[in-house]
Amino acid sequence: MDIRVEDRPHAQAKTSRKAPPCALIIFGAGGDLTKRLLMPAIYNLAKAGLLSERFAIIAVDRAPKPVEAFREYLAEGVRDFHLGYGFGPC
Repeated sequence: MDIRVEDRPHAQAKTSRKAPPCALIIFGAGGDLTKRLLMPAIYNLAKAGLLSERFAIIAVDRAPKPVEAFREYLAEGVRDFHLGYGFGPC
């Protein structure tokens, strides 16, 4: 199957700009998806300067865990699964 790709010279590239203030609510935040995918992606957005200074994460999970232990769990995910994208070491 051939796929034809057309060049669109009239289409303008979108410029990156900072997101408006917002809160992200993550249900099941202690799970593997948050650790392996969501937090590294949020880290990349923050390093690129695309998140507002008023960005907040509200994390909800069934299992109780002290805040510092939860932060370390998520930081471990960023360290282990962060892909880099030219932003330097974690």
